[in-house]
Amino acid sequence: MCTAASYRTKDLYFGRNLDYEFSYGDEVTITPRNYPFTFRRAGEMRTHYAMIGMAYVLHTSRSEDENCLWNLLNDRLDASLVDLHTLFAASIPAWDSLCVLWFIPEYYPDYTSNLPLYQQAFAKLSTCMTNCGSGFALLADADALRQAQSELMHWFQEHRLTAGVGSSGNTLAALRRSYDQARHSLKFAIQAGNYGLAQFSDYQLNYLMSLIPADQAAALLNAGPLSMIETCDQQNGTELLKTVRAYLRCGGNMKAAADLLCVHKNTVFYRIGKLREELGVDLAKADTLSLLNCLLILKDQQEIADRY
Repeated sequence: MCTAASYRTKDLYFGRNLDYEFSYGDEVTITPRNYPFTFRRAGEMRTHYAMIGMAYVLHTSRSEDENCLWNLLNDRLDASLVDLHTLFAASIPAWDSLCVLWFIPEYYPDYTSNLPLYQQAFAKLSTCMTNCGSGFALLADADALRQAQSELMHWFQEHRLTAGVGSSGNTLAALRRSYDQARHSLKFAIQAGNYGLAQFSDYQLNYLMSLIPADQAAALLNAGPLSMIETCDQQNGTELLKTVRAYLRCGGNMKAAADLLCVHKNTVFYRIGKLREELGVDLAKADTLSLLNCLLILKDQQEIADRY
């Protein structure tokens, strides 16, 4: 439990502890009197007592490795002059290929951050991390990451965290591409409400769909079979679109789709028949399934864009 205590003489000394099941990477920190604190939602505090205590300090200056990574990701390194092994030997001593991960810590109403949870998750890996704007890029040994993937997935899902993961490589161009992929895969995973390590390989179709201009995407949605299904649902109070989503999510497994929808398998069978007979949408055809999957991705991306 948290405990607070005060010691009153001619001055007032106050202290409290925070009991938690893991470390935030805290350290003994001395804060001078009137050191300016800038808060995310409470403005700036310029008047306060001096403090000695434990704190997690986000350093604004970067180490040599962190500075190299920041320059690499922001296109400030000349590829002809870069030897990656030399650059990151201190952080990642031995590796054949590297990959970039990207995550954005969440800040809560009480001003705390879940950044230390990310740091704890990657503590067993040899990594180099740097902050880039609102998020953090982490360089890791791709082989070591694959070996730890199962454990990391469990940790991330348990703590409801998500990190994007780009493809691996051992050249400057490959790492810049990995960085771009990690940023996209994190965005798509958050849109889908997925927790864990979001591998770019799992979101390549989402990426391709995102390249379609908004006006063309809208035209495809209005003219495609998805529009017919939505109209049918609105006019008849059916759940055909919901059934299509479940069927696609379950890889065409009718029993699994029924379980996901909490209905009998025959209900799913009936709805699929209704799609085929009344709307001409045959889920037995691979081309139809592929088209519906792409249109649903476009629809979700459009709704996210409209919302924000």
